[in-house]
Amino acid sequence: RTVHQLVANAEDAAVALKQGQLAAVGECLSKYWEQKKVMAPGSEPAGVAELRSKLQPSLLGFSLAGAGGGGFAVLITKEPNQREHVQEVMAACKDLGNAYVCQAQLALGEGMVVSRSQ
Repeated sequence: RTVHQLVANAEDAAVALKQGQLAAVGECLSKYWEQKKVMAPGSEPAGVAELRSKLQPSLLGFSLAGAGGGGFAVLITKEPNQREHVQEVMAACKDLGNAYVCQAQLALGEGMVVSRSQ
């Protein structure tokens, strides 16, 4: 059941990207994370749960990517250029180790630019 939901969600995300609907892309990203947690219970470390909770009012979407060993959080914020805000919230969270922010900008239909800022 969950695998079929993952496929349907990926298809919804593709449509949203093609239509330039960033809020819908964010919803799909968060839905994916919820589906992933069902498939892999315990996959959300406490520090990540705290970060997600504190950032929730500022987010369109959230997920972790990768196969463990530290992971990579993917965030879509409601407003552009929120790197400093995310860094401030991260600094207030426990158990995030040496986490840092990589800012990416997505121009729907044009691609994505990623830069690492510390």
